[in-house]
Order: sequence, then structure tokens, then C-alpha cells
Amino acid sequence: MNKKLIIFDFDDTLTDNSQRDFQSFQHIIEKFNLKTRNKNEIYNWRENSMTSEFIIKKLMNSNEEQSYQKYSQERLFFLEKNSSYTNYVKLKSCTLEILKKLKNDKCILALNSIQSNHNNFLEIVENFKIKSYFHEIVTDKLTSSYNSYQNRYNTKKRLYEKILKKIKIDKPEEILVIGNLFSDILPANTLGIESVMIKGSFGFDNSQNHSYNQISKLEEIYKFI
Repeated sequence: MNKKLIIFDFDDTLTDNSQRDFQSFQHIIEKFNLKTRNKNEIYNWRENSMTSEFIIKKLMNSNEEQSYQKYSQERLFFLEKNSSYTNYVKLKSCTLEILKKLKNDKCILALNSIQSNHNNFLEIVENFKIKSYFHEIVTDKLTSSYNSYQNRYNTKKRLYEKILKKIKIDKPEEILVIGNLFSDILPANTLGIESVMIKGSFGFDNSQNHSYNQISKLEEIYKFI
């Protein structure tokens, strides 16, 4: 086993977020009295790699930027509520088994997530009964209200740097990052760290034109450690 430190993303990496994702758009529809959309329609957009910005503007039936920012902020507010996790999110079937095995194999595990409230996130992780598996749990918020790829990339890079300051690993090749989005894996590559993209609830992220390691299920991680 070559990897000493494994850094996990949370949402859609260790969890199935499909229902929470749908409910976040449903929340916007109800909050702003928008046209009702069929659940399958929103799922199809996601399965075709449509971004949240694309979907929100579809729901708005407009590209007007000020309204988009208002709707996007409302969606993020919904997503960060603890109830959005407890009501609509579940761990992937093998998450507990894999975390337990990695810890027994003496891997150091770290967890990162883009969140505005660190203590709330710790409570969420505790509710899923996985907090004890992680040596470090770090969060940071987006630097602006605009939930763009570049904004997420920059935030994730800061999170990885924060972990590396706390956990001293001599060689970058002894570290692995796993996430479900390009904004999870490309910042790791910039830091010289190997990364793996896991298939999310709606498939692989096709938003960027880059080659990458990929796995469909969490148990396949052992091919890279």
C-alpha cells in the first residue's frame, strides 16, 4: 500500500445526494412560484451533465443575472441546512465498510467539504456516524456568492492546502484525493497529488475536457492505493 493519506470529498462521494439535489430545485420552484417541473426532467438534465446554473436558469425561463444570483443563493441556503442532509441524503452502501477497512490498514483519512458553517458540518458527519474515521475534517466557504467552477476550484485548493499543513506527508505520491467533480480533482493535480473521480449520483462530471482516473464504486479505490 503506497498511499498514506487519503482525502475524501463528502457530497456525492461518500453519499448519495440525488434526492437532496432534486429537492433543492423543488425548493426554488416553490419559493418563487415557478412553473412545476417533472422530477424526471430535472434528473435527465443532471444525467446529461447540466450544471446547477443551467437548471436554475431553465426554471427561471430567463438568463437575467441578478435573478439568477438570488435563486442560486436560496438554493445554497437550502443545501446547507442540516435538514437537507437528514431528510434527503444517505451514505453509499459501502461507505462505512471502506472507511473501516482503510483505517484498519493504517491509512490517514481526511474529509473536506465546501460549507459556510464548520460546526454544522461536523454535526452532519456525526449524524452519519463516520466522524471517528477521520484524522482531519476541514471546511471552507466559497469566496463569492457565484457558485462557479473556478470559485469551487479555488476553494478546494485552499482546503487541500489546509489539510497538508495539518498532516505532514513527505511525498506527494503518498497522497490520494477522491471526489466526484473536476473541481475536486484538478486542484489536487495542481498540487502534485494523484486524484480519482468517483461516479456521482448522476454519472461522471463531463464539464471539463481533461483526462482523469475514474471509479464507478467506492470499493474500486483500492486500485489506486
